[in-house]
Amino acid sequence: MVSICICNLSLYNSGQLMCEWLVLPATKDKLQRLLHRIGINETYEEWFIADHSSDFECVNEVIGEYTSVSSLNRLAERLGEMTRNELEMLEAVAEGWGVKNVDELLKLSYNLDCFTLYEDVHDEKELGECFFYELGAIEVPKNLLPYFDFEAYGLDLRLSLDGMFTSHGYVEQIEELKEIEY
Repeated sequence: MVSICICNLSLYNSGQLMCEWLVLPATKDKLQRLLHRIGINETYEEWFIADHSSDFECVNEVIGEYTSVSSLNRLAERLGEMTRNELEMLEAVAEGWGVKNVDELLKLSYNLDCFTLYEDVHDEKELGECFFYELGAIEVPKNLLPYFDFEAYGLDLRLSLDGMFTSHGYVEQIEELKEIEY
């Protein structure tokens, strides 16, 4: 699910490419062996993430050259525990809330129950129709229904709810995030 390419920084700066891919999650021993193979020792101590790959856009967006491998490892372990639906929800929530780093993404992964995803809702009109027809949020007499402005109702909802439109649908935060310990 998550792979990173680790390079020896000192050798890289001198024109030598000593890099190797690591699939996460990985044990500390596996990481240490990789670092040894790319020449990380008392002389060459610095390394960086030169490239990365993940099946999830939200993960790809938070990995940088100096991202903590231990945090990435915890995230990869967490992703492996999640169901397909949870992973899809994580992608939507991360997109809507603009996650900036691995720790924020990990925190969101444990707080998915704080959100609701309306998959078929991508604009104010669809939001208004969803809350009207599917959730029965308000009642309008049938004879006035042709005059009801679903887009205006959806706009009011968007402004009053704690939610965002994403490429996955409308995501609403329904309760505060809980702190996690890992």
